[in-house]
Amino acid sequence: MYDIKPRNGMPIWLYHKILLIMRLTTVLLMASLIQVSASTLAQKITLSEKNVPLVKVFEQIRAQSGFDFMFNSATLKDAKQVTITVKNEELKQVLDKIFDRQPLTYEIAGKSVIVSKREPSLFDKLGSVIQNIVRDFTVKGRVTDQDGKSLPNASIRVKGKNAVTNTNQNGEFEVKDVADDAVLQVSYVGYKTLEIPVKGAVMPLEIKLNVATGELEEVNVSYNTGYQTLPKERATGSFTIIDNKTLNQQAGTNILKRLEGVTNGLQFINKQDRNKKLGLAIRGFSSINGPLDPLIVLDGFIYEGNIENINPNDVENITILKDAAAASIWGARAGNGVIVISTVKGRLNQKLQIRASANVLVSEKPDLYAIPQLSSQDYVSVEEFLFNKGYFNSAIATPYMPLTPAVEILNKRKLKLISAADSAKLIQELAATDSRKDYLKYFYTKALTQQYATNIRGGSTSNAYTFAVGYDRVLGQIYERFDKLNIRLNNVYQPFKNLSINTGLYYTNTKGTSGRLNSFQSIAINSRTVPYLKFADENGNAIAVNSKYRGSYTDTAGVGKLLDWKYYPLDEHKYTDNNVALQEYNVNLGLQYRFWKGFNFEATYQYQKQQIESNNISGVNSFAARDYINTFSQLNRTTGVVKYNVPVGDIFRIGLATLKSYTLRGQLNYNGSWGIHELNGILGAESREAINTGNSSTLYGYKADPLSYANVDFVNSFPTFVTGAARTIDGTPVITDLNNRAASLYTNVAYTLLGKYTASLSARKDGSNIFGVNTNDKWKPLWSTGLAWKVSKEDFFNFPWMSYLNLRATYGHSGNVDLSRSALAVASYGTNTVSNLPYARVSVLNNPELRWEQVAMFNTGIDFALKGDRITGSVEYYKKKGTGLYGPAPFDYTAGGSNTITKNVANIKGEGVEVSLTATPVDRELRWSTSLIFNYSDTKVSEYFSAQSKQLSSVLGGGNVITPVIGKSLYSIAAYKWGGLDAAGRPQGYLDGKISIDYPRIIDEATLKGADGNIVYVGSAAPFYTGSFINSFSFRQITLSFNLNYKFDYYFRRPALSYTALIAGGPGHPDYAKRWQQPGDELHTNVPAFIYPNNAQSTGFYLNSEVNALKADHVRLQYVSLSYSLNKEQMKKLPFRDIQLGLNMSNCGIIWRANNEALDPDNAGLIPPVKVYAIGFTANF
Repeated sequence: MYDIKPRNGMPIWLYHKILLIMRLTTVLLMASLIQVSASTLAQKITLSEKNVPLVKVFEQIRAQSGFDFMFNSATLKDAKQVTITVKNEELKQVLDKIFDRQPLTYEIAGKSVIVSKREPSLFDKLGSVIQNIVRDFTVKGRVTDQDGKSLPNASIRVKGKNAVTNTNQNGEFEVKDVADDAVLQVSYVGYKTLEIPVKGAVMPLEIKLNVATGELEEVNVSYNTGYQTLPKERATGSFTIIDNKTLNQQAGTNILKRLEGVTNGLQFINKQDRNKKLGLAIRGFSSINGPLDPLIVLDGFIYEGNIENINPNDVENITILKDAAAASIWGARAGNGVIVISTVKGRLNQKLQIRASANVLVSEKPDLYAIPQLSSQDYVSVEEFLFNKGYFNSAIATPYMPLTPAVEILNKRKLKLISAADSAKLIQELAATDSRKDYLKYFYTKALTQQYATNIRGGSTSNAYTFAVGYDRVLGQIYERFDKLNIRLNNVYQPFKNLSINTGLYYTNTKGTSGRLNSFQSIAINSRTVPYLKFADENGNAIAVNSKYRGSYTDTAGVGKLLDWKYYPLDEHKYTDNNVALQEYNVNLGLQYRFWKGFNFEATYQYQKQQIESNNISGVNSFAARDYINTFSQLNRTTGVVKYNVPVGDIFRIGLATLKSYTLRGQLNYNGSWGIHELNGILGAESREAINTGNSSTLYGYKADPLSYANVDFVNSFPTFVTGAARTIDGTPVITDLNNRAASLYTNVAYTLLGKYTASLSARKDGSNIFGVNTNDKWKPLWSTGLAWKVSKEDFFNFPWMSYLNLRATYGHSGNVDLSRSALAVASYGTNTVSNLPYARVSVLNNPELRWEQVAMFNTGIDFALKGDRITGSVEYYKKKGTGLYGPAPFDYTAGGSNTITKNVANIKGEGVEVSLTATPVDRELRWSTSLIFNYSDTKVSEYFSAQSKQLSSVLGGGNVITPVIGKSLYSIAAYKWGGLDAAGRPQGYLDGKISIDYPRIIDEATLKGADGNIVYVGSAAPFYTGSFINSFSFRQITLSFNLNYKFDYYFRRPALSYTALIAGGPGHPDYAKRWQQPGDELHTNVPAFIYPNNAQSTGFYLNSEVNALKADHVRLQYVSLSYSLNKEQMKKLPFRDIQLGLNMSNCGIIWRANNEALDPDNAGLIPPVKVYAIGFTANF
């Protein structure tokens, strides 16, 4: 191969002349030797290259054929890279393919190939003339990413002009009146802008964009509100998009848990409020007594089902709508923010793609030793102390009341049934026993989760399809089992250009069975949590535990006529069969018609049905069944005949809950531009109905084979065997039916001028059947507006170090609605057990003024990127105010028995800052990318009508539930000022500024004076500052990622020793060993003395004092992920296009904490999250 260059001193014109002579000579030689040439050109060539330089292809052909290539370096300057795959083809055919789209031509002379610039043909010259006459023409094309995925709403602009055209949902575009010398600028958020000269381009254009270096991965897709999809660059509101790659950095079956630590504005809060099910909040909470969860939207429709039903492998991306401008389109249910989940779908003109994945997750056994409890030695000593004080005398005197093993031994010794030596030996055996060992050995195991998923998708010019199957199999920590099957079908049919028909089905089937235990410490004796219980003997045989009745009583009570009344915890699971089966259908039907330039109309319908069937069978050999049958049995001690009011047999409890929802939506869309103007808008109406029905019943004497059961009397009362107290038999059939209907009108419009200035307006009006008696009160209007300014597109913007700057601001209102509340009176009906007459009981008073809660929010933000996009980010500040929130208001108790009624009388206010930064400090063969997420959020109560809301003493608890106190955070902690222990080991507080142990007066002063008296406001029990620091290191095919989460500036109440709870039967606390025991101990301990009888007020004071309020700040290693990627280019024999192997460890633990007691502040007193190890692969075909 020869690169011909001018020799020293040779004029360039002479060089070209010589070259021309050589070409002519070559042509003559070729004509005379054509026969020889034909045989030479018949040589076979095999190539497989993708996007390689032309020179490299020449080298390979030379190696296979012996032909040399002669060319000038300047000639190859404009040569395009080559992608070619041929096998055993003739040389000329291969060369024709190589030069087909090159600005070059070739000639073969002997064993040489001469390469030269292509001269314009007659048709080229004629076309040039025509173009000079008609300068403008139409350009068509399609924009995709490097994987061929369509990029909807990408911007197409003629360089130097303001008019912008956007791609449709299939990434297609058409630009008219384009000059032949024009340059197209193609841009899409998260991708590098590409400039394409129109001249010489092959139509239609196939444009592939590359991801911008350092760009946030989570913005590589469009902004999806659930009603429409828009590019981020036209948004004024606040939102975050998390893509599939980011979601898959964590493993697990719950898609929402994969959001922890990877997005700003989202907090995971481990609290106990009844109105919070998902355990997360967007920008803090927006209600006090109303719903606290964000609204979940799945593929454009409100999702009413269990979030566990959604297979994470089906999810393409998740959009978090955070401010009013982004979320207000969802109206009266968007006050807590909106989470929009979009599933993977096939696209038109997409090649068949098959993705298969498999993952195995293994969880460690729970750390039971993290739950505070007394040692067995100390617990036995406490029981002996209480026994000697006569605490158990009442229980001992009641023949059927169970006694703990230690009390049984002590009582036998007291009755001289055993010797003191034997008693001491038995007590010592108990003291040396730790129930946690048996719990871990017999009831707990390492959890195992298996996840399998397959996704098939693709499309032709008129049809796009998706078929996905997922299967999860779970063995839980207590041997419970859970199986889930997901099947998803989606099809888009385009019978002609302007009409699209979309159909979809999402089916979920789950089945779960109970395990061996309800929970740790659930096995108690007369409500006493005993730490030294044994559940099996040395041979592994089950041991009876006298949990409900004393062993000596059950041995003789029925004189052998009743069923065995012993409880064997280790065997109980063998005789119970508790399972829950769920089926869910989500059926979608959509029609979209483009009837005019930029306009289209779509009609969509969704039907959702979720049915949960619970079947709980307590076998006749289970303690639950035996105990219940014996309880209602009547023994004739004269005849020995037993009357079974509850028949002998299994007890079968059946429950069925059904949710049906229907949504019908009609929507007009516009997406267009003219000149310097761009306009996007939607106008729609929606009707929705959700029906919840349920029923439950109990069958007694049940037998599966032959199928039978016995009738029982649910109406009359029967004397119970143990106490003789009258009771009715449980299990009366219950039926429930709840219907919620809503109608909505909505619109959203965004206008952009010169590609730089954007204004948006959103409005929605919601109506419901549960609010308002008058017509005017049934509807709630909500709205938002926003502005955005792309400063970096201004002529004056000339900062070499910054490539992008965008300013935006929004203000608007969204709502919050509690569907369990109603403006009308609600009554329940039943039958009186004595008179057998029907009755109605009013459970909710009529409340005609009750309406939706309302949340107003102001948001402003800055988006920026430094030169080369090596650092990108955003900074946002927001203020919000919740008004008309649910709260108690005074009410005439003579009308309904209560002196308060719920009305819209409470207010809250909040503010926050969110910062997101992404950088690529190193971008070579070793690539290091890092992301920093910072959140500040605080929400306080501003109005609340109750006496407790004005008393700081209301938040003396642990801060685990929302407790409204005006001027304080929703989750707050106050504490008594701590004065240490006195010389007798009693906790000391302050009264009138002086040390005191007068606990009743201390408590009174705290209530009356608050912070002006003897209590202090410690701080919020929810963190003000949260965020994460994510790092990813890539070297060739290996990627290592880890996520550090942090929470700062908040407090928690440490679990402490409560003598009140310990005496009553609680597990106690290890602090018992640190308690004050003798004078002088007060100098080095804060744990009070054990004084009996116990002073409950003293204990309460100690638990809620400053000494037990600790700083909760900590940093946690959320996950570590290691992956290895391989594709077909790297390994030719790979049976699939690419594969990724992954290892993951999550819940890795706390690496720094502010408290010095090794406590997890988010799980204090609870079993902490266990480490989970995952291994798996994802392959694409």
